[in-house]
Amino acid sequence: MTTSNTIYLDHAATTPVRPEALAAMWPYFSQQYGNPSSLHRLGRETARALRTAREQVAGVLGCSPGELVFTGSGTEADNLALRGVALARRQRGAGSHLIVSAVEQGRVIYANIRKFVFFLLSSNMAEVMIIFLASLAGLPMPLTVIQLLWLNLLTDGAPALALAMEKGDPDIMDRPPRPKTESIIHGPMKSGIVIQTIVQTAAVLTAFIIGLYWTIVDQIPGGQNMLSAVLQYDWRGVDVQTAETMAFVTLSLCELFRAYTVRSERTSIFKLGVFSNKYMQIAVLVSITLTLLVVLVPFLQPIFNTHMPSAEEWVIIFALATLPAIVEEITKFFLRRQSPKTAAA
Repeated sequence: MTTSNTIYLDHAATTPVRPEALAAMWPYFSQQYGNPSSLHRLGRETARALRTAREQVAGVLGCSPGELVFTGSGTEADNLALRGVALARRQRGAGSHLIVSAVEQGRVIYANIRKFVFFLLSSNMAEVMIIFLASLAGLPMPLTVIQLLWLNLLTDGAPALALAMEKGDPDIMDRPPRPKTESIIHGPMKSGIVIQTIVQTAAVLTAFIIGLYWTIVDQIPGGQNMLSAVLQYDWRGVDVQTAETMAFVTLSLCELFRAYTVRSERTSIFKLGVFSNKYMQIAVLVSITLTLLVVLVPFLQPIFNTHMPSAEEWVIIFALATLPAIVEEITKFFLRRQSPKTAAA
């Protein structure tokens, strides 16, 4: 109800705040401002809350704060003050939550960049070492040029992109901040790259040597060691399709299986959940499909120099392809034991 230019709401603006209302607000203000020796500061904060409420009501009603005259009981004034304080507290809590969320998201993005770099660097280093060591030993090339392009552009690319969609480790906010001078490729990652390069190189070259051995097994005299027979054989003019197929598929599956373990630098894949990243499922499914097309589709086989592996070859391929993922999980286990709570994020 209005008279002239005055709006009558509640006279509580001029009513002192009751002691019980001050007592109710005391825990909040003591937390925010320490433990004052008197209630004077609390009274000032309450008055400020009342003024804020008056200004907000005036804005809604389209008048100036001076045109508002409050009527009613002191209890209603206390409630108004309490609502103002509660609003301020909620706003402060929302701001703190936003800051924490921003820090967490920043850590997740940085961790995903490291996973991306680690996955691609270790995979590419392994490919380089496979070609280098085979050439050094005088063996045929384990991988053709087009197979390497297929691996780098299609097989590696999809899982690497899926790593960017990771939600982050469960304990990422429990870790201390990383040093400003720390490189993306830090100590543990350097060790991981070396370990994975060695394991993937060994797995693929083992598959390749077994394939070479099966290619010439009828020509090897009895009692000769497989490795020495393969190294001493003259491979000029010999079609090594079986060996190349085994090396190509083994390396493809090595990288796809290991993509799951790279999803965290320290946390076990079983704690994260094998299927918790739906983008990784899509990426791996697409990459496996592309790999199978290369070895199954007849018109693609001569282009990539592949064939459909036999059951015996598949057993060797799968057994060797799982080794890098297993070693990665073992590496993370020892990292957790060495510094369970000191890894920076």
